[in-house]
Amino acid sequence: MTFSPDSTPGVAPELSPKEQAKRDKDFAKEQARLEKERARNQKSQAKLDGAAAAKTAKTPKVQTDAQLARERAGLDKQRKASEKNRVKLEAREASQKAQQDKILRELIEKAARPVKEKVDRRPKWLEYDRNVKPVEVAESLRILALMLETARGETRPLATLAEQYKKTELGNAYARMYQLVASGQKSFSNAMREEEKIFPRIVADLLHVGAQSGAEAVNLKKGAEIMLEGQDLKQKIKSATMQPIILFSVIILFLYAVILFVLPVFSDMFESLGKPLPPLSQFVMDLGTGLIWVGAIGVGGIIAWTIYYKFWGKYNEKLRIQLGRLSVKVPILGKVLQSQRLVQVFSILSGLLEVGMSDREALKTAAEASSNAAYKYHLLAHIRRMDNGTSDFAGVADGYLIPPSAGFIMRNGFDSGSEIKALANLTDFYRREAHKRTENLTTALQPIANGAVGLIMILVIVSTYLPIYDMFLGLTEV
Repeated sequence: MTFSPDSTPGVAPELSPKEQAKRDKDFAKEQARLEKERARNQKSQAKLDGAAAAKTAKTPKVQTDAQLARERAGLDKQRKASEKNRVKLEAREASQKAQQDKILRELIEKAARPVKEKVDRRPKWLEYDRNVKPVEVAESLRILALMLETARGETRPLATLAEQYKKTELGNAYARMYQLVASGQKSFSNAMREEEKIFPRIVADLLHVGAQSGAEAVNLKKGAEIMLEGQDLKQKIKSATMQPIILFSVIILFLYAVILFVLPVFSDMFESLGKPLPPLSQFVMDLGTGLIWVGAIGVGGIIAWTIYYKFWGKYNEKLRIQLGRLSVKVPILGKVLQSQRLVQVFSILSGLLEVGMSDREALKTAAEASSNAAYKYHLLAHIRRMDNGTSDFAGVADGYLIPPSAGFIMRNGFDSGSEIKALANLTDFYRREAHKRTENLTTALQPIANGAVGLIMILVIVSTYLPIYDMFLGLTEV
């Protein structure tokens, strides 16, 4: 295409009608071709999309159905196995429950029976209680606490312990508790209160507080620990005092045997020879005559006192209180006994206050749990002073049974709101003091006992040897 020299640059020249018609025709063809190609492309794309969609839809559907079928078969197999195991478990539990119920019925029937005729035939003044060892009770309480941590309810643990301790007073007590709890007549703690001859009151009180807070197992463990701690101190004191007592008893019996059976033989021999016994041997014989009467009076006095206290004295409250007060002032042994009583009182108070019991109820339980009548009377009297408003909890220290230093610590703890911590510290302190004083008691008694035994043995040996020596001298002179 050419432009005339007169045309303006940038402006297209006008076309002739023929050229314009040709141009329009070419443009229409090009448009038709483009539309046709666009339609063909759209059709091809639609076909490809449909094929892809069909392929995608077909393949997952077949795979999903097969997978679901396999999963369904596996679930059915697991369900059948679970159902089979459940049936076996239910059958086993039913069998165990039936067997346990049978044993429980036998135990309950046995516990409910009256006492055998041989006990009833005895005179009333000869009746006695068959006491259960506190260590055995504490051990059973620890086992009960462990079972309560995993059991649902109290009946099964009680039934298990009734079977474990069958044919004993402890087993009968657990069987009676099971009967009361299973029948709904008593709660767990109240059923234990009914067995106060077996279980100390502190255990029932801790159990009662634990039932309200859901900590029955924890409180039972605490009660068992308090019982075992008191028994441990008692055993140490007994072992410290029994060894010298047994040693003295054996050597005194040996001395009596020499005086009664050996020296009289030598006396008769010397009398037949017309000679007197050696002075030391004669002194031992004369001393033995006096010792026989002293020993007879002493043994008779001990027997009389035991009989009196067994049947009359232990019911005299004033006498028991005076004996309790004197026991903490006995030389050498008194401080040990006082430390033991203080450990018991402070451990009970700290344990009960820690679980939420009131000051008054804690003091009452500590008083009932005390085996010393003086401490029991003192704590009950202090409760009355608290009720009258003349004293408070920290005023329990009287300076005689409970030292002033302990009262000072209790007062500071009471004023600062940390009385539980103060009581726990006092428990630890007097526990260490009790162990230390028990060891010192053993250390002090052993030299005394050994020295006395050695002196008596030397006296016996010399008094026995002198007559033989004199006889030998007499034979050599002849």
